Amino acid sequence: MSSTLVLLPADAATQPVIVCVDAHGQVLAPDVLNARPAQITHTVLVVPGVDVHLRWMTLPGRSVAQSLAAARLQLAEHLAGAAQALHVVIADHAASDGMRLVAAVDGAVMRQWLDRAAGLGIVPDAVVPDCLLLPDAAPDQPPTLLHWDGRWVLRGTRIACSLEPQLAQALVASLPVAPALPPESDPTHAIAQFARHAADAPLNLRQQDFAAPTQQRAQLSSRTRVWLLALLVLSPVCLMVAQGLRYEIGAQLLQRRSAQMMGKTVVTPGADNIRQTAASENVFAPQLAALFAAVEAVPGAELDALAYQQRGPLRVTLLHRDAAQLEHVTAQLSRAGWQVRAGVGQPRDDRLATALELEPPR
Repeated sequence: MSSTLVLLPADAATQPVIVCVDAHGQVLAPDVLNARPAQITHTVLVVPGVDVHLRWMTLPGRSVAQSLAAARLQLAEHLAGAAQALHVVIADHAASDGMRLVAAVDGAVMRQWLDRAAGLGIVPDAVVPDCLLLPDAAPDQPPTLLHWDGRWVLRGTRIACSLEPQLAQALVASLPVAPALPPESDPTHAIAQFARHAADAPLNLRQQDFAAPTQQRAQLSSRTRVWLLALLVLSPVCLMVAQGLRYEIGAQLLQRRSAQMMGKTVVTPGADNIRQTAASENVFAPQLAALFAAVEAVPGAELDALAYQQRGPLRVTLLHRDAAQLEHVTAQLSRAGWQVRAGVGQPRDDRLATALELEPPR
């Protein structure tokens, strides 16, 4: 199956490079924008890795929402700055030791990339940082290093980044097995490397709010609009029903967004972050595992919201049926070493919503 790579440069004023790649990862027709192939089976938007924070983590939780929440908390430990919404994606597959690759990018930057592609008439199926389109390396082998778009792009064991040459040199010098410095910039060689590994990218940023539109989703959306219009026209009673459905759907969306814990930070990639140890990266993993386990042990209880700040307690909202369930959860957390402060439960449908402030074990 052939595919198309659209390589976006960091400078928005520079034309992207578009190449067609065959099923074996060989470049068929490298050229600039005007030579886009007529038949496209799969389109990959290759974006500057300098804007993407990549980190390997151990993530507790039995659901995608819990893993995303855990990833956001760990990222908040390492990324600080002005409040910006992060788009966080977790790799589908874990390594043999359980570590998962996590990518974080400013949501506004992600939107700009997709808008640039749309301006070219391109709707990508996948969005991948350039550094993840290099071959991985064994622990005893040096990472792959090459020039691309004015930066050094590097990938090896538990490391992938795109950095300015001066910063990259400092990072390379600190590696246990340092690669040879790359030769002068060779775009053809870099594009060939990207093409060869495009089918093996470990992670796709085109997920969640930025997921690629599908024909089934478009048909469902059109069908839903037709039914809603019919309900509005037929009867005031149907209008009341439609309004109730709207409130229910809105409540579900809020619950889902809260569960995914849309935290706010800003990505500040650099060599210092990349060199941090795995122990520092996973400081929250066992603590979050205890929190999730305490909630999952009580049938009918669930986390409705989870918020973290670098200074201050972990704040969660627990949904539960009665005071006994709340006491059961807080008792388990206390035994695990958490300091728990519970607010007053507020009615929420047929359950209670109680705000908890949690100080993790020290």
